[in-house]
Amino acid sequence: MTKIKLNDEQQNYLNIIETTSENLLVIVNDILDFSKLEAHKMSF
Repeated sequence: MTKIKLNDEQQNYLNIIETTSENLLVIVNDILDFSKLEAHKMSF
């Protein structure tokens, strides 16, 4: 991901940021899907 040499602590923080950002994206997508369902605009 990065070309800079990271120490273990920095790598750990980077991994946490990556994981939490992926989880946040899932939550946002779920909210958007729910909003579409509520508006009866969900396409299957």
